[in-house]
Amino acid sequence: MQFAQFFNRSNIWLAIICLLVFSFSFNERINSIFVILLCIHWLIDKNLLKKIKSLKTKWQLIVPFWIFFLLHLLSIKDVLNDDALGHTLEVKLSFIIFPLLFSTENYLNKKNLILLFKLFTVSCILTFLYCLLYYFKNYYPSLGIKSLFNRMYFSFPIMHPGYLSNFFVMSYIYLCLSFLYGFVQSKKDIILSCIAIFINALAIFILVSKTALIVFACFNLYFIWAFLGKYFTKKTRIYLFLFSSILITILFFQIPNIQYRFAETKNDFIKTDRTVMFANSTGSRIAAWSLEWDIIKQKPMIGHGTGNSNYLLFKTFLEKNYTDLAKNNMHTHNQIFHTWIDLGILGVLSLLYFFTTIFYYFIQRKNKLGIWFSILLLINCITDDALEIQAIIVFCMFFITLLLFMPKSTEKELNLTNN
Repeated sequence: MQFAQFFNRSNIWLAIICLLVFSFSFNERINSIFVILLCIHWLIDKNLLKKIKSLKTKWQLIVPFWIFFLLHLLSIKDVLNDDALGHTLEVKLSFIIFPLLFSTENYLNKKNLILLFKLFTVSCILTFLYCLLYYFKNYYPSLGIKSLFNRMYFSFPIMHPGYLSNFFVMSYIYLCLSFLYGFVQSKKDIILSCIAIFINALAIFILVSKTALIVFACFNLYFIWAFLGKYFTKKTRIYLFLFSSILITILFFQIPNIQYRFAETKNDFIKTDRTVMFANSTGSRIAAWSLEWDIIKQKPMIGHGTGNSNYLLFKTFLEKNYTDLAKNNMHTHNQIFHTWIDLGILGVLSLLYFFTTIFYYFIQRKNKLGIWFSILLLINCITDDALEIQAIIVFCMFFITLLLFMPKSTEKELNLTNN
C-alpha cells in the first residue's frame, strides 16, 4: 500500500519535473527526454478525457500560446530551408505542450516549488564548478589563471555564455526573492542562500552577457526598493534607495569584466557597415537589424514564410557584401523582427498578445517569480531570436506555464499578494 502511494501520479509528476529542472543548466538535449516523459505521464491517465474537457476553463490563458504556434503552421509556404523549418516548429512546440500539460495537471505547491528551485540552484552551482574544473584541466596549463574570467573559455564545456547566463540570473533572482517571500528562515538556510547568491553573481560577472546584466541590474534595483520597504518609512526608503543604487552602480563598474564589456560595447557602436565583424556583438546586431527591416518591408503584412528568416538574412549578407557575418551564419538576433519576417504583422501582434497576457496575469496576481521569468524572456527576445533557441525557450516556457497555471490553493499558500 505504501509503495503504491509513493508511486502515485503526483509523485511521479514531481520526480519528472525535478529531473527536468535539474537538467536545464547542463544540456538542452537532455531536458528534451524529460519533456517527453512528462508528455507520456500526461497521456497515461484514466482521467485523460476529463483533463481535455477541463481545457475550456483555462482557454483565456491558453489561446495566446496556441495562436502563436498555429500562425507558424498556417505560414508554411515557399520553404527555403527544410532544416530551419523543422527546427522552428520543433522548439515552438513548447507553446502547445507546456500550456496543455500544466493547465490540466499541475501539482505545484509551496513545498514542491521550494524543492524545485533548490534543485535548480544546486544544478547551477554544479554547472559553475564543472566549468571551473574544466578550465583548470584543459586551459590552465597553457593559459594560466589570467583567462579564467574569459566568458568563452569558461562556458565552453556547456553552451554559449549568453544562454548559460539566463540560468544563473534566475537562480540569483529566486534566492533573493526567497528572503522577501520568507522561504529562508533558519540560520543554516540563510548562510547557504548567501553562498549560493555569491556563486550565481560571480558566474554572471564571468559570463557578462549584456542581456543577463540588464535583467540582473533591473532586479537588483527592484530588490533594494522592496527590501527597504519592509523596514523603513516612505521618505527614508527613497533616500536609502537612491544612495544604495548609486553606490552599487559605482561598485558594479569597478568589476574588470564589466568595465571591459562596457568599453567593448561603446567601441562596437562605431562599426556597423559591411566590414563589421561577427565578433562585434553590438555592431553586428545593428547591421543585421537594419537589413532585416529591409526584408520586412518587402512583405510586411503576410511575411516570407515560417523558417525563412535566417536564410533570407544570410542571402542579404551575401548580396550586400557583409562577408564576415555571412561566413559565420549570423542569425536575426531579434525575435520581433524574426517573427515579422516569417509571419508578417499578424505574427508580431500574436507575440505581443502572448506577452501582454502573461504580464497582465502575473502582475494581477503579484507573482514575482512569474514576472521576472517573463521579463527575462522579453529582453532575450529583444536582443536575440530567443524563441528559436531551445536552451532559452524550453527553460522560460516551462517555468512561465508552471507558474501561470499553478493551483489557486498554491497561490494562497505562498501568500504572494502580501509580499
